[in-house]
Amino acid sequence: EKSFEIGSADTITPYIPYLGGGLGLASASFEGRGKEGKDQDGSAMIFELKGGLKVMLTGDLSLDVGVYCDLATDDVYFDKDGPSKTDISVRIGLRTFLF
Repeated sequence: EKSFEIGSADTITPYIPYLGGGLGLASASFEGRGKEGKDQDGSAMIFELKGGLKVMLTGDLSLDVGVYCDLATDDVYFDKDGPSKTDISVRIGLRTFLF
């Protein structure tokens, strides 16, 4: 993840935009909800792209709002049309910085 500083060295802002990515593994099982109404299992490599904004609440705690786009090598997500290889989501949470 790459954070971008806003402002000069004399100005401190609580807003920190970021871009990032990741890799992972996932598996899923769709019982009776796979293609053609059949059971379907899948395992896949996941490529994640993300971007968002951290709002520093204290020196070691921030509110995080981000958009995540996950791309899989197989159908491990489920949307209105059935199993899918992509998932786009907005995530809101708290982050703590221990070190």
